[in-house]
Amino acid sequence: MIGIYLYPKGETPKYRTRLMEFHANQLGRVLDIPPNTITETQSFHVLKEPARFENFQPHMHLRGKAMSMEAILPDGTTQMLSYVDRFASTG
Repeated sequence: MIGIYLYPKGETPKYRTRLMEFHANQLGRVLDIPPNTITETQSFHVLKEPARFENFQPHMHLRGKAMSMEAILPDGTTQMLSYVDRFASTG
């Protein structure tokens, strides 16, 4: 099932919708997790204007355990937006 909503002709949306991907290995390095080790990877992206996240899809394979997304606010405080732990692969 799919839902598509169109604005009436001539109406301009108040907010712009963007599809963005954030990769933990954005520097082009291979994410390598050796056996019997714990590896943590971070990535940062600066938003130039206020935004609303509507979708966060953690993606890990057999060795992934948890994934989170946090906002670092202009005053330096952080706010947890999403946290997925006890990740279970579905195939």
